[in-house]
Amino acid sequence: MIPPIPAPVRGTTASCQASSGWPNTIEAVEATTLAARIWDVSRTQPLVVVSPVPGLRPRLLLNPQRLAGIVGDEAEIVVLADHNAAQALCALLPERLRFGTGSARVFFPGADQHDRPRRHPWVFVEPKNPQRAEQEIAAFLRPKPVTVWSSINRAPDVRPDPLEEARRDLDAARARVKALSAESRRLIRQLAELRSREASCRFPPAPVVYADPENQLRYEIEQYWLRTVPENERAEASLTGYVLGLDFLDSLAAIQVVGRGAVVAAIVDVLTGLATVKNGRRAHRQRVGRGGGTAPLLRADGASAWRCDIRSSTPAAPRLLWWALTDGGIELAKATVHDDNVMRCP
Repeated sequence: MIPPIPAPVRGTTASCQASSGWPNTIEAVEATTLAARIWDVSRTQPLVVVSPVPGLRPRLLLNPQRLAGIVGDEAEIVVLADHNAAQALCALLPERLRFGTGSARVFFPGADQHDRPRRHPWVFVEPKNPQRAEQEIAAFLRPKPVTVWSSINRAPDVRPDPLEEARRDLDAARARVKALSAESRRLIRQLAELRSREASCRFPPAPVVYADPENQLRYEIEQYWLRTVPENERAEASLTGYVLGLDFLDSLAAIQVVGRGAVVAAIVDVLTGLATVKNGRRAHRQRVGRGGGTAPLLRADGASAWRCDIRSSTPAAPRLLWWALTDGGIELAKATVHDDNVMRCP
């Protein structure tokens, strides 16, 4: 019987930095050593490998100190330091035994590269309920006792239920798909961010050629469009007609969390229609309230409110707000931070 989950150690949480002072923390360069440990035939203890959620400061959804308090000396716990370490280890494992970031896998003694995945369970960790994963790991390490019958009173052999095996394999596959989908979305966002940064580096800000702020901005938008859209694609990615809202120039001058060039790049994506197809922009309708179920925000003249990321994964998460006009044009409303949703109507 699995003992009750102990209270968290003072000063720790289920979400902690991957380094976290855990003695068995593996860096990418040590992945080969860990892989050899997994296949070591002399190993007698189960090996619980915990992977962090990637990011600038990798964090664990499972707290290794807390997990050690649950499993005791029944298993050895190893923490992968970051996403690079997780990638390096997975590259050394057969595809069916790889596991996603922010999860864990239990490698039992006698592991072989030809083992089926369910022999070494992959445990998916829910960010808001890591205790469930802790219970699953404990259950895998402490299976229910099996009654051994004597030759006199021998029970008939019980064959494994194929349907139950199929269900377990399906659950494992679903957990893997969920983890890989989350990883795919993260990589798509990262790719969009890197492309945005590359464009900013390749195309420096346009020179100041107009004293009037609106004329200068229109010049910068046109120059960025000419430099980033190939000539043979300009007919399909043309700049739609646009006007500047009452607050736009003031918001552009006031925003501090992102450079002017990044704002211009976002404007060009909006005016060419690319913002709604680029995952990194995350363009979506602005709503009356903060809840996803509230009605879309519409103006009296029928214009609909929209927003997109100027740059993701940055402090204050800068956003571009605009009105999609009924004649197909665009009214740029504001360049601002994430929590500022106010769009003034003329």
